[in-house]
Amino acid sequence: MLIPGLTSVTFRKLSCSEIITLTGKAGLACVEWGGDVHVPHGDLNRAREVKTMMADNGLQTSSYGSYYHCGVDQKDIAFEKILETALGLNAPFIRVWAGKKGSAESSPEERDAVVSDSRRIADLAFAMGIRIGFEFHNGSLNDNAEAARNLIAEIGRPNFGTYWQTPVGMPFEECRTSLKTVLPYLQNIHAFHWCGQPVRHMLFSEGKESWQGYLELAGQIPGNHHVLLEFVQNDEPSAFMDDARTLKMLIGWKVV
Repeated sequence: MLIPGLTSVTFRKLSCSEIITLTGKAGLACVEWGGDVHVPHGDLNRAREVKTMMADNGLQTSSYGSYYHCGVDQKDIAFEKILETALGLNAPFIRVWAGKKGSAESSPEERDAVVSDSRRIADLAFAMGIRIGFEFHNGSLNDNAEAARNLIAEIGRPNFGTYWQTPVGMPFEECRTSLKTVLPYLQNIHAFHWCGQPVRHMLFSEGKESWQGYLELAGQIPGNHHVLLEFVQNDEPSAFMDDARTLKMLIGWKVV
């Protein structure tokens, strides 16, 4: 089943309580909390406060969006703290990055470091009943569908998968092929509509025909998968409300 939600980083200037209110008003079910602003790594008091506010408003935490880069020395970011924070939030997923270089630019040694560290954090998370998902993004080893499939297969952990989002500027059929390629490893989706020259954030409804195709495909796989709105037009809450209505319509969620 596809479950609609919001990434908190869409509204970095809003407080946690404001985001929760906005999500509930939009009729969405969940929030992916970012570790950069809203629920910082290691801030367990904030994590528990957000967990309580979410429960009080009938919402769930879909995931914890950490900015942990596997295989890269990050003295200020320890995965153990991220895991502890995710547990405080009651988050079933943690989102991480596959290094800091693209798949074509990474050396074999850099790739090995990403794979080794990914296995390490997957094992730590597995012991706590938490799954891990790579951001699907340029500037990482998980920058295209083939690279994602090969990387996750090499990591070889049952709780490790990938997010997916539309590569900006890629035609519909190529995007659909990209999604189809990663379906066996798909966890969650970041949903937005970018287009134009220069590229800018548009209303989700303007890309609904393409997104209907993507979501019909994603909806065929078993289990629950969160579709998380991100990058709304002009960063406006009113645009988010419009996007939420479109998303709910596309996945057959109750539209209020």
